[in-house]
Amino acid sequence: MSSPQHVFGPMLIGTLLDAILLGTLTLQVLSYFHKYPNDRWWFKCLVAYLMAADIANTVCDFTTVWEPLVQNYGKVLDHSPRLLPADAITTTLISTPVQLFMAWRIKIITRNKVIPCILAIMSAVSLGGGIWLSIGVVTETGVNFIQNSNIKHASYMWLITSTVTDVTITSIIMYVLISRRKIRSSISSPMDSHISRVLRLTVEAGTITALATCADVIVFLTVTAGPYFFIWDFTISKLYSNSLLASLNARPTKSTQPDTKAALFLEDTTLQSAKGRASAAFHDGHEGPRRGVIPLTVHYQTSTIASFSSPEPTRIDPHERYRSNGTLPADMELGTIPPQSTKALYRLEE
Repeated sequence: MSSPQHVFGPMLIGTLLDAILLGTLTLQVLSYFHKYPNDRWWFKCLVAYLMAADIANTVCDFTTVWEPLVQNYGKVLDHSPRLLPADAITTTLISTPVQLFMAWRIKIITRNKVIPCILAIMSAVSLGGGIWLSIGVVTETGVNFIQNSNIKHASYMWLITSTVTDVTITSIIMYVLISRRKIRSSISSPMDSHISRVLRLTVEAGTITALATCADVIVFLTVTAGPYFFIWDFTISKLYSNSLLASLNARPTKSTQPDTKAALFLEDTTLQSAKGRASAAFHDGHEGPRRGVIPLTVHYQTSTIASFSSPEPTRIDPHERYRSNGTLPADMELGTIPPQSTKALYRLEE
């Protein structure tokens, strides 16, 4: 049997890291509901579920450490902490929805149904391994429960399948993003910047989670001096949730969505921006007279006046026109000015 410092030291460190990551997750959840109040209903349900499950997981982890270090301090350790079995089941109940969500995302971006189905099956196997492990820890009341063969097999089933799933998901997403970036890097700079951002977040979130699960498996299989795998085991659930929230919060909001959509679908953002500025200038010009505006002269052939720079247009004298060409329009000879002729009888002056 290992010494208490080798047994409960890793558990204490893992619990403290778990609490820190829970605080990070709380900030991400608050940011999500603030930025996307009209998001898909099942997105919001998933985020709320993950937050509740992570809080329950943290409570179980703290209770697991509290029992031997505080409640039973100084007593002989004759059984494992009572809430220790809850760690495996709560972790898999968090990791499985996240992996299924990422499998669904891969289906959307690759339009491939085979790979997401394989990932979903592997995630379900990981969930089964976590449930099996929790049941084994409950039935094995001794302190050396880790040495039990059933618990070892359940741990292998859970950790190895979960690690393979995480590595596969991260690799596929990175491959797709890098491929698209190579194809479209010379087409649009906004496209390149958005893909670079998504790629960076994928590396920071998905790869960190995959590395943590790999470290958990390696330490569990190789280190026999104590349960040092608890340093990563207690924090894995928060890494899953934080990676999912990071990808959700990286999406464009309403204020940035048009530019992002234009970049992703190769629309002419420059032309659209020019149109927007022209429209704004047109409406701005009708708000009232402005000094220093270059006067615009509208000739007789013009049928539509685009802009006014003078609030009081000046009427052309019919006699001046008579002196210039010796004729008068028929409507002036009759003493009337029809609406169609009115636009042509005004000259915009300063």
